[in-house]
Amino acid sequence: MSIRLFCALPLLFAYATLRDLTRTAGAIARREVVKISRSEVKSITVLSMLGVWSNHVMGWLVSRTRVKPLRFWPRVV
Repeated sequence: MSIRLFCALPLLFAYATLRDLTRTAGAIARREVVKISRSEVKSITVLSMLGVWSNHVMGWLVSRTRVKPLRFWPRVV
């Protein structure tokens, strides 16, 4: 399952980044840096590690990440 996790994490991070990029009008034209928060990175990582065994959980993570930020911990400054 380590290969599955190795593939899932970059895809989930990409979905989160693309979600934020599409919601920031003109970010590409202005060459803005769009990043996902550390708390979302932590949430995605932990939930992926827990749910990597389940196709259903991974499907839910993809769907949820594409719609809104996935945060279970307070923002890290």
